[in-house]
Amino acid sequence: EAHKIDYTNFFRGLSHFKMKENEHSLPILKTCTDAFKSWFLRYKSRLEHEKSQDKIRQKQMCSINPKYILRNYLAQIAIQKSEMGDHSELKQLYTILTQPYDEQPGYEKYAHEPPEWGKNLQISCSS
Repeated sequence: EAHKIDYTNFFRGLSHFKMKENEHSLPILKTCTDAFKSWFLRYKSRLEHEKSQDKIRQKQMCSINPKYILRNYLAQIAIQKSEMGDHSELKQLYTILTQPYDEQPGYEKYAHEPPEWGKNLQISCSS
């Protein structure tokens, strides 16, 4: 919490970790602190002890750690466009969010962290 880590992207990124790599090999892990590095070494050691297989672990982790979630800023963009009569963004979000665990090449921008203007956005459930 103190480091304001985006947990969705963090755990999805961790899902792609391969045992031959270190904590600097995944982009999402590069921003982590020394405290994380200590945790990561324990995590990697446990995976080695359990004889974890990359492909099996990655498949399991990706099946429970979505790449795409409905973020407030994405909802706000869709709402604004819909209010102007353009429902294309709403339809696009719906399509992407029906398969949140799939990679969906070409739609990576929908998995990004919020831009500065969207970090404190609050949208009601009725939106």
